[in-house]
Amino acid sequence: MQPSQELKQSFRTASLWATALVVLIHYRSAAATGGNLNGWLQEILINGIARIAVPVFAFAAGFFYFLTFTGSYNNYLAKLRQRAASLLVPYLLISLIALASWSTIQMMLGKPTQLEPAQFFSRILLHPLAEQLWFLRDLMLLVIAAPLIQFAVRRAPGITLGILAVLWTMEWQPAPIVAGWYALNVETLLGFTLGCWAVTRIDLLESLIRAPKHICFALLATWSLLLATRVAIDPSFDNWYVRDFTTLSLLLQKAAIATGCLGLLSIARRIENQRLSRLAEFSFFVYLVHEFPMREVLRRVTSKIVGEEFSFWIAAPTAIVCSLLLAQFASRYTPTLIAVLTGGRTMKPVSLSAARPRWRY
Repeated sequence: MQPSQELKQSFRTASLWATALVVLIHYRSAAATGGNLNGWLQEILINGIARIAVPVFAFAAGFFYFLTFTGSYNNYLAKLRQRAASLLVPYLLISLIALASWSTIQMMLGKPTQLEPAQFFSRILLHPLAEQLWFLRDLMLLVIAAPLIQFAVRRAPGITLGILAVLWTMEWQPAPIVAGWYALNVETLLGFTLGCWAVTRIDLLESLIRAPKHICFALLATWSLLLATRVAIDPSFDNWYVRDFTTLSLLLQKAAIATGCLGLLSIARRIENQRLSRLAEFSFFVYLVHEFPMREVLRRVTSKIVGEEFSFWIAAPTAIVCSLLLAQFASRYTPTLIAVLTGGRTMKPVSLSAARPRWRY
């Protein structure tokens, strides 16, 4: 069974919103903690709602990868070559741009830095200054391991998914930390593996995107309730390398993420606007360019205007708009360069002012 065009479009729309959520995560104000309104709002938005972004990306990546993966040797090699262009090339280019930007900034500040060969290697391949690249690195590892993942899902889907679900729910990371990052995050592994399984149950995804309004509302209401409860009992929740949480807050957080992913996919089809759909073509470009050095510049500027604690509310939306405008400009005037930077992805210019969502009830 092949996915319908509506299902494919739902994934593209969900990816666009997930990209915006990733930007919010990376622009959080470090000083915005504690029990004030600003801290609570950022906690709900960034460490709550936005945490569905990575699972959605990983699930979509796994689904579309295994949709055309036959398991044959030739098919596997062909997909490795494709992903080398679409993942490895952008990874290396953005990593080099980030390092060059950082070196330039250091020189402008009068603090030139000489990197040893091992440090240069680490900053380019293992832990780039552009923090968002960890996800691309995980995807590259998952693509290499794709035959093993498909074998496990085909032979023992319940056991495979059950084990990964428990690891993810309890935040048990089996992979070691290499150069400051998990060698493979269990969240991306679970999402990618679920995408592999979903290829055999496309009917369930089709049912989800066509769910009636009361189902969509129930998912979103449940998501909101779970997030509100978690933030109320643990407003300083942190499970990324710092295990600062209780068992109850962890379970609430994971339940909220799972429900939120379903909720996002269920409502994605209800946004009916051709131009907005075309903006989804910019998602990967926005994902690549929104971080360092753009974040460094915007946070420094906005911190001076409104203070570090409130910089998020200006810097994050500005980063999204700037990234979209840059994508618009690049797609119009430097399409070849952008095709190389984004690993062969094409982007057509679109009128941003007309790309307003229209909800289909």
